[in-house]
Amino acid sequence: MTKGNYNADKIAQVFDDYCKKHNYQVTLTKTRDNDLRLEISNIKERTIVIIYHTSSIVVQGSPNTLKIDTHEQARGSLRFKLRLT
Repeated sequence: MTKGNYNADKIAQVFDDYCKKHNYQVTLTKTRDNDLRLEISNIKERTIVIIYHTSSIVVQGSPNTLKIDTHEQARGSLRFKLRLT
């Protein structure tokens, strides 16, 4: 496993923990380019998070509160948690 993939896995784990804490449903799949795709749902809203093997994160989907929460997670506490590990 390359360092980039390892970082992507750590990032995905942070999102997974966040989703469990907020009772969101999350589905993790790998793309054919070996990037990670998280589909996050709170039943009425859905957003997609792509974590590239370079550790770049893209939050996709129509504007809604779930996307805003997920984007804030990517910008704020995710940065802090990854520094601690």
